[in-house]
Amino acid sequence: MMNLNASRAHGRLLLGALTLLSLTAAALAHPFRVEDMQNLARVGGVRISPDGLWAVFTVTRSDLAKNRLVTNLWRVPTVGAEPQQLTFVEHGSNDTPRWSADGRYLYFLSSRVDVHTRSIQRQKKAKT
Repeated sequence: MMNLNASRAHGRLLLGALTLLSLTAAALAHPFRVEDMQNLARVGGVRISPDGLWAVFTVTRSDLAKNRLVTNLWRVPTVGAEPQQLTFVEHGSNDTPRWSADGRYLYFLSSRVDVHTRSIQRQKKAKT
């Protein structure tokens, strides 16, 4: 029994060492740079609908060529499925999402030129 436990501990240690070694090798091949971080999409502003069927969130991406951030709204059913993009701006932001009390409407702030302060997006009911 003692040999089996020692063998398992040794196996876990070896697996951990190999994982660390492979991560270190990958880091040496291409260290994480500021540009890598700027290429990542940042998720934030998550809000769950009052009925609990939907989660809406913001996704912010960097536009390095134009030196600006772009934020759009996405939604996903809370039971799991592919996320769906709700807004499609190429400059500015759509953020601070809030659900109406009955969950039929989604309110958000927008800095788009064609919308001054608020936008409303009617939501379809999630399929369960």
